[in-house]
Amino acid sequence: MLKHLFESLGAYAERVLAAGMPVVNASIPISGFVSGDIDLRQGQLCAIFVPTMNGATALLTVMGGFDTTSANFLRCVRENNPVTTAALGDLRWLTGTGSRMALWPSPYPTPPYVRLETDVAQTGARSFQILYKAR
Repeated sequence: MLKHLFESLGAYAERVLAAGMPVVNASIPISGFVSGDIDLRQGQLCAIFVPTMNGATALLTVMGGFDTTSANFLRCVRENNPVTTAALGDLRWLTGTGSRMALWPSPYPTPPYVRLETDVAQTGARSFQILYKAR
């Protein structure tokens, strides 16, 4: 799966691989919306490789938490967001049908634990790769 994503991203992906950045895998189960916990206590999130997904207008949102208690995971919000509607302030990417790379905004710190959330239930398990820079 990772090889397929790298092939679709071309030369940039080759530079990422050559840099030797650590990768963490996460998945969203069949009929699911949310991934399991992703432990990023040892690094700063850089990018999320998004696989093929359901829905031409699919959105990917990142939820952050300070521990693995489910109730503590909250959607990350863009800093200095002028939008008054809460859902529009979420830090999210329009991934469409996938095979994309979502870049984490570099000035934003990474929560110790994250989960990935889609707005469309997936008809099959989806595997994501998260690139991070070790602290």
